[in-house]
Amino acid sequence: MKNRKALLVISFGTSHPDTRKKTIEACEKLIKNNIKNYDFYSAWTSTMIIKKLSKNGEIIEYPSQTLQKLVKIGYKDILIQSLHIINGQEYEKLLEIIKIFRDKFDSIKIGRPLLSKLEDYDEVVDFIEEVTKYDNIENKLDTATLWMGHGTEHTAHSSYAGLEYRLRKREIKSYIGTVEGHPSIEDVIYFMKKDGINKVNLRPFLLVAGDHAKNDMAGQDENSWLNRLKAEGFKVKVHMEGIGEFEKIQNIFLNHTLEALGGIDEQ
Repeated sequence: MKNRKALLVISFGTSHPDTRKKTIEACEKLIKNNIKNYDFYSAWTSTMIIKKLSKNGEIIEYPSQTLQKLVKIGYKDILIQSLHIINGQEYEKLLEIIKIFRDKFDSIKIGRPLLSKLEDYDEVVDFIEEVTKYDNIENKLDTATLWMGHGTEHTAHSSYAGLEYRLRKREIKSYIGTVEGHPSIEDVIYFMKKDGINKVNLRPFLLVAGDHAKNDMAGQDENSWLNRLKAEGFKVKVHMEGIGEFEKIQNIFLNHTLEALGGIDEQ
């Protein structure tokens, strides 16, 4: 029987169909179209979102369900690409699932999340610089871009500080903050005021522009970043684009997939 190969792209997921098409599905399509001779599958790691969509009749598989299905079908070689931003809790959860299936396939290769190796940070900072220049095309000294990341209590929280360090080193007028973790919105407000920033382009540093972007970042609640920034005297322009919409980010994920495809079996 012909050796069957499967490509499995795994993301956290989203319950917002508008951003899903522009981000998750756009990344999946690019990877699928560039990986030949592999059958395409996808799965999400958020059980909460999977359950929410199931109530409306849409079936999204959890990674273990998809991998079990691939075993039954008879696939031998599996190529997995994560669409997670950092090597945090969601990615570790994925790795634990993969361990269970390690001996079920001849090989399992894994493409790393967005921010893993040092060169990933440099590529993402290049992306941030491009967007920052677009946001501040007039190059005004009092204007900056603020990116809202998710944040985590996992040790991978240092990823955000690592980005922030590179932005400062390269004197890029962008700031990184997180909803859950460090740097916090209070940290960012302090530094923006210290740097004389008055006008802010507010963007999600999230694959999708879903709940966190629409509520925590730009919601009507007084504790949203939009309203907290306004209360501190900043003029704010909201950009509702998940970073998964940008070709630069999509191509980074694709390159991680291609690198995994040419590499050794992930141990």
